[in-house]
Amino acid sequence: MVSPLHRLPRLLLLAALVAPATPLASPLSARADGLSEQRAANLARNVAVRLNGGLEKYRPADCMFSVGGGPCRIRTDAKGHTFRFNGGSPGWQQLNLPPTVRTEITIDPTGRQVVGEPRNTLLTTPKPTGSAPSPAAKPADGRSEPLPVKPPSPSARP
Repeated sequence: MVSPLHRLPRLLLLAALVAPATPLASPLSARADGLSEQRAANLARNVAVRLNGGLEKYRPADCMFSVGGGPCRIRTDAKGHTFRFNGGSPGWQQLNLPPTVRTEITIDPTGRQVVGEPRNTLLTTPKPTGSAPSPAAKPADGRSEPLPVKPPSPSARP
């Protein structure tokens, strides 16, 4: 009977012949498969939805539903994929409403983990310029209309 140790050199030789000549895949080479960018966009979108209260309360910008995050992906480098996108209440883009929050999030190069802390920034809605008309004051005697303003008499002029 042949011991398993005698078979080891044969197995190693067979493994060397079958194994590819390229080095083992690094995390950065996962980008080359074309799937890491899409995984990263999906993960970034889903994290933002959870951070902002779920789909009942929040929808990310449409760009986060395009391939790889489209224009929402602002950087891809050795640190990962970084996305910056707006969001708001359901239907905000379709109704041409302003976004209420901006999210920035980085996903690792493989598209499987969040790197660091996602940042949510609340966006303020622009206030109209100028002053709004103040409501007319009601007279103290209970009438619904104020007294008319009388022009000054000619004798009051200097």
